Amino acid sequence: MPIRIDFRPTGATSFTDVLNLGGLLLQARCIYSMGYNLEVNVRTTVNNSTVHFTYTFGSSLWGGTTQEGVQDEDFDTADTLSLLNVGAAGYYDVQGMLVYSSPTGANITIIFQAHDERGGTYPLGGTVKCLFTGTAFYSPAP
Repeated sequence: MPIRIDFRPTGATSFTDVLNLGGLLLQARCIYSMGYNLEVNVRTTVNNSTVHFTYTFGSSLWGGTTQEGVQDEDFDTADTLSLLNVGAAGYYDVQGMLVYSSPTGANITIIFQAHDERGGTYPLGGTVKCLFTGTAFYSPAP
Protein backbone atom coordinates (compact mmCIF):
# COMPACT_ATOMS: atom_id res chain seq x y z
CA MET A 1 0.00 0.00 0.00
CA PRO A 2 1.47 3.38 -0.96
CA ILE A 3 2.16 5.84 1.84
CA ARG A 4 1.97 9.57 1.18
CA ILE A 5 4.84 11.87 2.19
CA ASP A 6 3.87 15.54 2.25
CA PHE A 7 5.90 18.39 3.79
CA ARG A 8 4.91 21.86 2.56
CA PRO A 9 5.51 24.58 5.16
CA THR A 10 4.55 28.20 4.60
CA GLY A 11 7.49 29.44 6.72
CA ALA A 12 10.54 28.33 8.68
CA THR A 13 10.23 25.10 10.73
CA SER A 14 12.33 22.85 12.92
CA PHE A 15 12.95 19.24 11.92
CA THR A 16 9.70 17.30 11.58
CA ASP A 17 9.28 13.56 11.05
CA VAL A 18 7.81 13.15 7.57
CA LEU A 19 8.15 9.36 7.56
CA ASN A 20 8.86 6.83 10.32
CA LEU A 21 8.34 3.40 8.83
CA GLY A 22 9.97 -0.02 9.02
CA GLY A 23 13.17 1.34 10.56
CA LEU A 24 13.53 4.29 8.17
CA LEU A 25 13.15 7.83 9.50
CA LEU A 26 12.96 10.92 7.27
CA GLN A 27 13.05 14.34 8.90
CA ALA A 28 12.57 17.62 7.03
CA ARG A 29 12.82 21.29 7.88
CA CYS A 30 12.57 24.59 6.08
CA ILE A 31 15.04 27.17 7.34
CA TYR A 32 15.52 30.80 6.44
CA SER A 33 19.09 31.65 5.49
CA MET A 34 19.20 34.26 2.72
CA GLY A 35 16.04 32.63 1.41
CA TYR A 36 14.15 29.50 2.40
CA ASN A 37 16.16 26.28 2.26
CA LEU A 38 14.88 22.72 2.52
CA GLU A 39 16.85 20.13 4.49
CA VAL A 40 15.93 16.44 4.64
CA ASN A 41 17.78 14.00 6.91
CA VAL A 42 17.74 10.22 6.49
CA ARG A 43 18.15 8.08 9.63
CA THR A 44 17.49 4.52 10.74
CA THR A 45 16.25 2.87 13.91
CA VAL A 46 17.86 -0.48 12.94
CA ASN A 47 21.64 -1.02 12.87
CA ASN A 48 23.27 -2.68 9.84
CA SER A 49 20.63 -1.43 7.40
CA THR A 50 21.38 -0.34 3.84
CA VAL A 51 20.21 2.81 2.10
CA HIS A 52 20.76 4.10 -1.43
CA PHE A 53 19.40 7.31 -2.88
CA THR A 54 19.79 9.17 -6.10
CA TYR A 55 18.20 12.22 -7.62
CA THR A 56 18.17 14.19 -10.80
CA PHE A 57 18.09 17.92 -11.15
CA GLY A 58 18.25 20.09 -14.17
CA SER A 59 18.03 23.75 -14.98
CA SER A 60 19.76 26.33 -17.08
CA LEU A 61 21.52 27.48 -13.91
CA TRP A 62 23.32 24.15 -13.67
CA GLY A 63 23.89 23.77 -17.39
CA GLY A 64 21.66 20.75 -17.91
CA THR A 65 20.53 17.63 -16.13
CA THR A 66 22.74 16.00 -13.50
CA GLN A 67 22.41 12.95 -11.27
CA GLU A 68 23.79 12.57 -7.75
CA GLY A 69 23.63 9.63 -5.39
CA VAL A 70 24.71 8.24 -2.04
CA GLN A 71 24.82 4.76 -0.58
CA ASP A 72 25.54 3.46 2.91
CA GLU A 73 25.88 -0.32 3.13
CA ASP A 74 26.20 -0.27 6.95
CA PHE A 75 23.61 2.34 7.92
CA ASP A 76 23.43 2.52 11.73
CA THR A 77 21.35 4.40 14.31
CA ALA A 78 24.22 6.84 14.91
CA ASP A 79 24.33 7.81 11.20
CA THR A 80 22.53 10.76 9.63
CA LEU A 81 22.62 11.33 5.88
CA SER A 82 21.54 14.51 4.17
CA LEU A 83 19.23 13.68 1.30
CA LEU A 84 19.74 16.96 -0.59
CA ASN A 85 23.17 18.29 0.40
CA VAL A 86 25.31 16.00 -1.72
CA GLY A 87 28.40 17.26 -3.47
CA ALA A 88 29.83 20.76 -3.28
CA ALA A 89 26.48 22.47 -2.82
CA GLY A 90 23.01 21.52 -1.74
CA TYR A 91 20.54 21.00 -4.52
CA TYR A 92 16.98 22.11 -4.92
CA ASP A 93 14.26 21.44 -7.43
CA VAL A 94 14.99 17.71 -7.70
CA GLN A 95 13.20 14.41 -8.17
CA GLY A 96 14.62 11.15 -6.95
CA MET A 97 14.40 7.71 -5.42
CA LEU A 98 15.48 6.24 -2.08
CA VAL A 99 15.70 2.51 -1.35
CA TYR A 100 16.10 1.22 2.22
CA SER A 101 16.54 -2.35 3.48
CA SER A 102 16.80 -3.55 7.07
CA PRO A 103 18.58 -6.73 8.15
CA THR A 104 15.21 -8.07 9.34
CA GLY A 105 13.92 -8.07 5.75
CA ALA A 106 11.90 -4.84 5.58
CA ASN A 107 12.18 -2.91 2.29
CA ILE A 108 11.06 0.63 1.51
CA THR A 109 11.22 2.44 -1.82
CA ILE A 110 10.43 6.14 -2.01
CA ILE A 111 9.90 8.28 -5.08
CA PHE A 112 10.14 11.97 -4.15
CA GLN A 113 10.36 15.57 -5.30
CA ALA A 114 11.99 18.42 -3.39
CA HIS A 115 12.01 22.15 -4.02
CA ASP A 116 12.82 25.37 -2.20
CA GLU A 117 13.33 28.97 -3.25
CA ARG A 118 17.06 28.79 -4.00
CA GLY A 119 16.22 28.69 -7.68
CA GLY A 120 14.49 32.06 -7.38
CA THR A 121 10.94 30.73 -7.36
CA TYR A 122 8.79 29.29 -4.60
CA PRO A 123 7.15 25.90 -5.10
CA LEU A 124 3.44 25.52 -5.85
CA GLY A 125 3.13 29.01 -7.29
CA GLY A 126 4.49 30.65 -4.15
CA THR A 127 1.92 29.14 -1.76
CA VAL A 128 4.68 27.38 0.25
CA LYS A 129 8.35 28.10 1.02
CA CYS A 130 9.66 24.52 0.81
CA LEU A 131 8.27 21.30 -0.63
CA PHE A 132 9.14 17.65 -0.02
CA THR A 133 6.55 15.19 -1.28
CA GLY A 134 6.48 11.66 -2.53
CA THR A 135 5.21 8.15 -2.15
CA ALA A 136 6.70 5.35 -0.06
CA PHE A 137 6.15 1.69 -0.93
CA TYR A 138 6.65 -0.61 2.07
CA SER A 139 7.27 -4.32 2.20
CA PRO A 140 7.49 -5.41 5.85
CA ALA A 141 9.83 -8.09 7.11
CA PRO A 142 8.50 -11.63 6.51
